[in-house]
Amino acid sequence: MPMTVDTPNYERYVLTELIGSLNDHPYDELAGETSGLKRLSDAVMKCCTGDYVPLIASERPLENEKLHGMVTSVAFDLQEADPRFRTVDVDLLRALLYLQNRDRRLHRAVHQWLCCRELSSVDSKVIASLVPRSGEEAPRWMLEQLGRLMSALGQAFVICVDQVEDISDFKQRPDMEPAFRRAMNILAHLAGKIPRAVVVVCCLSDFWFDVREKLLRSMLDRIEHDPEPLELEKLVSAETAQAIAARRLRHLYMDRGATVDPADPTWPFPASGFRELGGTPTRNVLDALRRFRERAIQERRLPTQFPLPASEERRGGGGAQPTTSASGSVDMEQAWTRFRATFQAQVPSKDGEIAALLAWAIEVGSSELDGAARFSVQQRDEQLLDVTLQPEGSQLLVALCNKRPQGGQLAKQMAEALKAATGKVPVFVRTTEYPSSIGTVVANQISTLQKKGGRRTVLSDNDLRQLVALQTFWLAHHTEPALLEWGRTTRPITRVKPVSDILGFKLMDTTPPPASPPPTSRNGGSPSSGSTGLLSQAGTGAAAMSGPQALAPSADAAPGVLPRPEMTVPTMTSAPPPADSVSPPARDGHRGTETTVSPCPAPRSPAAPSQPASSHETLTGPLKVGTQEGLFTQPIALEPGELTRHSAFLGGSGSGKTTAALNVLEQLLLRGVPAILVDRKGDLAAYAREAAWQEKLEDGPLAERRRLLRERVDVALYTPGRSDGRPLAIPVIPRGLEMLPQDEREQGVQQAADAIAGMLEYKSSSRDKAARALLGQALQLLVQRPLGRDATLEMVQQFVQSGDPVLVEEAHGLDPKVFAKLGQDLAMLRLNTRVLLSASGERLDIEELLGRGPTGVPGRTRLSIISTKFLGGTPSVLFWVSQLLAEMNRWASQHPSPELQAVLLFDEADLYLPAQSRPATKQPMENLLKRARSAGVGVMLATQSPGDLDYRCRENVRTWFVGRVKEDTALKKLKPMFTDARGGDATAKLAAQKTGQFHLQRDGQVQQLKADRNVILTEQLGEDEILRLARRTLDLSTAARVSR
Repeated sequence: MPMTVDTPNYERYVLTELIGSLNDHPYDELAGETSGLKRLSDAVMKCCTGDYVPLIASERPLENEKLHGMVTSVAFDLQEADPRFRTVDVDLLRALLYLQNRDRRLHRAVHQWLCCRELSSVDSKVIASLVPRSGEEAPRWMLEQLGRLMSALGQAFVICVDQVEDISDFKQRPDMEPAFRRAMNILAHLAGKIPRAVVVVCCLSDFWFDVREKLLRSMLDRIEHDPEPLELEKLVSAETAQAIAARRLRHLYMDRGATVDPADPTWPFPASGFRELGGTPTRNVLDALRRFRERAIQERRLPTQFPLPASEERRGGGGAQPTTSASGSVDMEQAWTRFRATFQAQVPSKDGEIAALLAWAIEVGSSELDGAARFSVQQRDEQLLDVTLQPEGSQLLVALCNKRPQGGQLAKQMAEALKAATGKVPVFVRTTEYPSSIGTVVANQISTLQKKGGRRTVLSDNDLRQLVALQTFWLAHHTEPALLEWGRTTRPITRVKPVSDILGFKLMDTTPPPASPPPTSRNGGSPSSGSTGLLSQAGTGAAAMSGPQALAPSADAAPGVLPRPEMTVPTMTSAPPPADSVSPPARDGHRGTETTVSPCPAPRSPAAPSQPASSHETLTGPLKVGTQEGLFTQPIALEPGELTRHSAFLGGSGSGKTTAALNVLEQLLLRGVPAILVDRKGDLAAYAREAAWQEKLEDGPLAERRRLLRERVDVALYTPGRSDGRPLAIPVIPRGLEMLPQDEREQGVQQAADAIAGMLEYKSSSRDKAARALLGQALQLLVQRPLGRDATLEMVQQFVQSGDPVLVEEAHGLDPKVFAKLGQDLAMLRLNTRVLLSASGERLDIEELLGRGPTGVPGRTRLSIISTKFLGGTPSVLFWVSQLLAEMNRWASQHPSPELQAVLLFDEADLYLPAQSRPATKQPMENLLKRARSAGVGVMLATQSPGDLDYRCRENVRTWFVGRVKEDTALKKLKPMFTDARGGDATAKLAAQKTGQFHLQRDGQVQQLKADRNVILTEQLGEDEILRLARRTLDLSTAARVSR
């Protein structure tokens, strides 16, 4: 486990890593595919007795109440009968017993419970007998309980922490020092509380002597004297170097079914060469082995010298990777570690979603393989994927087989998949275990699959969660060159076992014999066919020699012949793998479903007369934003009217920019100004949580403000893209364009065309430009011919493909093939964005979002929060927000006002108004900044990436709150703003600002201030919780409307 993550709850990070280690991988690959968590469950089950024991693990589905009763009875009997388990909480025993049942819902819910995440209502019902454990102290409790259980079973609880030195930059990042202390505290705590705990901390000795003074003496004594530190040799002897190679080769040979010659355990590396490696670091030894191996692959014969001299390294092209590349790969690995520790993934549950995720993994995963071969994927339907190896042309058919075994459903689905795979290699994928009964129809279909050269795999919830996290991380970093190098070095996607199984990385053919005379074996016998197989293993660097490879010999390989490795692109028509004869057990978890008590503030009935506001918080007049810092302190305020000229809140992570913005917004709500929040991360949705309104507040004015907000604000949380929350339906073409003047109508149509083209990912090629022009013309004609209803993507597609004479005439000169291309692209987009462009749910209506429509509550000011977490990729988010901006522009033109009448807050605004590109949102955002003032609409922009924001909008944004900014790019862009201001250049002070400290720049005047906090503390919510809260706000709105 790397200690590279700065998290306020390090126990939760350790627990997540522990459960992932136990659940995501086979515990012992040589012994089978069973995960550590399943082995732990099996060990508990073996200790149980009673009539209910065989029923719990039965493949026959059980009613929830019966299963709960059986599990509870067996767990209590075990605890009473066996003294070993009396220190283990009975809930943990019950959770592990649940894993014996094959119901996938149980596995998902238990995984959530073990990770101490909040349970959804569905999960709570599935494991109703378990007490929820989601509080701040819950992860530490769970770690202790798991350790006690392992001790009761006679096993050690082992935690190994590596990469400690990666958090050593305390001078540059002072926040890492408490993170280091927190980490060491929890590790020492676990070592003291768990009887058989073994905690190993690996770090550089120089680093340890630098940071040991940061720890308390009592803890330091315990770490350094219980037991004494073990210092590894920096330089290895010749004997140690030889032993390093021998151990790796022995493991590799065992994995291939080959044998080791005891007289020469390092063959094909000459034993005499290790004398030269004595006195060098371990890294150099592994590098010498790697270079020798790569030279053998290149020349197809063993080099005559080992180790290779430096000149040979340069001539052979097998040298180490450039330092910059290696450094970039390491940085990306650290970024991935930090991302994975905090990412809450929603596991796809529908076959179509799972198939789309697998298609992405296969296509993007091929970039991790060396060579020009690539996999292309075509999704045939919700269950079938056609996979083609390019340029070879061999094909797979990947079939999701998730139907229930009862009633012959699964067997029929398998039979249909085998029939559809004619001429292709069939691969079955299932998200739960395959039925283990023999002699059944399902067993016969699996036998047929193997006879046809096919294979099968299990895609657990943990695998899905890993792929979703990788997909999100990949999209966030796809423009960074280091991402590709990191992918090829660590292979994060193809290392996911089901992806490896699907692509057949266990089916490699043996390598052809070398062109030159082959080397002979030590005993002078015939040429060793195994030599080339070993040395042709793909993969680069020391990692290729670092341990066992997840490969098995080909079915028709001779004993001792080593197959091609997993990194070599497979031939998809290979024989069936013996490894598939036993499928891996289900290692199911559950997506991050976090739930809290109840949602929104107060019943939405007309408010009773409220108590008078506190004298510290009036409902008219200026907005207090903070206190000026310096020799004399004084409050700093904004007039509400100033916000019609817009505001920006800039600062890196932890600068307090969101808190400062929400402080202003809450005061506006109490002045009757409605607000729309566009929430990318899920933290602004906290206003819909009841628990957020229950926090203890010591500050009297803040408590009074909260009371007034609860009485006077109506919270509505929307989840476009998800019908099980509170969806918002958007039109393809903004409504009412036909009513606008010609110039504005044409501009609106062009923006709609640009938004759709952005979703189609049209670039600057001639074909894409032609398709974009044709799309704009088609939309223009549709607007001129009002249909009395909203235009849909299907209507646009049919109009393009209809050969309309006017459209053909207007598009005169374009290649006729452009019509077919655009029609096909629109059809694909329509299929892929059905949920996004669904007409179900409430219509996107600015009047409704501002609480002025039928859903508005009299006497309350509307706070509408739009979560964009469910819209999919960035193109979909940009399309949706562009339509919101278009609707807002139209509304503003029709509702002029000299006073502030509404505000919009865009979190992470750099996505919508970037400096280096022109997404579909940029033009309508620029238009809104220019025109909204006359409509009394204030735009609030917040971003933690100030270097990415387009500062050409400065002339339209009057008020700037600039918090802590360290990036050079951002500081250079901000410099002109402060250079021209009265009070001198403040950019040199920005990097040293603490949380909540800002430089306020308006009308050329700069003031330093400490910003006031807002009432509701935000925290990122899980997707399931957001959906639940959104549905709750919809239900309350409906009930209030009915009661009126």
